[in-house]
This record gives sequence, C-alpha cells and structure tokens, in this order.
Amino acid sequence: AAGMLFHVGVSAALAFGAFLPVAFRPVSAGSGIAEAKAILNGVVIPNCTSLLTALCKGISVILSVSASLPAGLEGPMIHL
Repeated sequence: AAGMLFHVGVSAALAFGAFLPVAFRPVSAGSGIAEAKAILNGVVIPNCTSLLTALCKGISVILSVSASLPAGLEGPMIHL
C-alpha cells in the first residue's frame, strides 16, 4: 500500500510540474498540430515559434510522460 501511495504521489507531483510551464506559456498547450498548420498557412500566432515556447513544450512533455499520462509524441514533436 505504501508503494502505491508513493507512486501516486510522485505521479501527481510530476503532473503538476508538467502544468507549470504551460501556465507560464499558454501557447505551448495542446498537441501543436493545429498551430503548425496555421503557421504554414500564413496565420501569425504570437510567441508560437519562440525558443521559450519550445522549451516549455519540451519540459511539459517530458514531465507528463514521466507522470504516466497518455501523451503521444507525434503532436508535440510537430510543434517543436
């Protein structure tokens, strides 16, 4: 029982850690496929292609996968 509580606690902490960069840079939320298609079609999205957005997206993906959340790599890798 203690091992399961430890796993749930660590996963919850990692999930909260994955939320923090997205709260700091909201444009890094989501898969990124829609943003990539919009940029390729000429739509200007402020701060979408900045290095800080890519860093926040990368940190969030790493922490969410570490927290055992179902996050596929296809969408975030397209955004990065």
